[in-house]
Amino acid sequence: MIRRFNLKKAEPQAQGDGTKAKDEGYRCHSADDELVWETLRGGDDADDVVWESLSSLTLQDHSGKKRRFSPFMLFHDSPMTKKISSETLLNDTIIKGATDTTLLRIAEHCPGLLGLRGDYGRFPVHVACAHAASTDFISKCVSLHPRTAAAQDNEGKTPFHILCNSYAKSCNSLSMSQDVIERRMTSIIWVLYRKAPTAIILEDSHGVDVVEYALEAELSLHFIRLLQDLVARVHKSNSKKKAHRNLMNTHSQLHQNDSSEWVTML
Repeated sequence: MIRRFNLKKAEPQAQGDGTKAKDEGYRCHSADDELVWETLRGGDDADDVVWESLSSLTLQDHSGKKRRFSPFMLFHDSPMTKKISSETLLNDTIIKGATDTTLLRIAEHCPGLLGLRGDYGRFPVHVACAHAASTDFISKCVSLHPRTAAAQDNEGKTPFHILCNSYAKSCNSLSMSQDVIERRMTSIIWVLYRKAPTAIILEDSHGVDVVEYALEAELSLHFIRLLQDLVARVHKSNSKKKAHRNLMNTHSQLHQNDSSEWVTML
């Protein structure tokens, strides 16, 4: 028996005598639908791992006895659920290889999880970039929580660093072709860049930037040139801003000097 979740309306089945059978599985009500935790035989192993990750948690009731529960109870604000930290819940689910459909479903029902910093100071977008998550999921992370696109973990790594260092390695373990890997990484780079362009020039705590990580990972020359172009854009933009600030400061200083001269003459 393998447990997995399925989003649908709960429909009690009729027994042979015409009465309604008692529904099995764990349920919690959302706004419109009921999350039905049903017992299935077989199914997608990557989705099943979510049930294994979430259902392994237990809650203590007031009598001290353990009871099984719907994992989505974690995300309701109650005194009992506060006993369990949810900071690493989504990160662990990504690491265990949940499918894109599953991750997007969790993000839809529990968007707050995308903005929680877990182990090693990493947000889900960091972990997603390290474990070959889809462009759609990474886009969802930074769309709902834009600040995470530029966030640095405990080692100073942004999602840009982790993407260039680890994404291709994780894809290789999934037997993806190099063309597919490069297309996905290119798409993700643009997703991150649009949300946090200046983060692409940051160095981590070891003084390593994204281009250096890409070179160490032996990524394609085409991808490395894209990184260099984006880095150059940011430096050019910063130079223009700096020149403009210097010009405004000069004008301000000249104006102050002129004002002082007029006061002296009067």
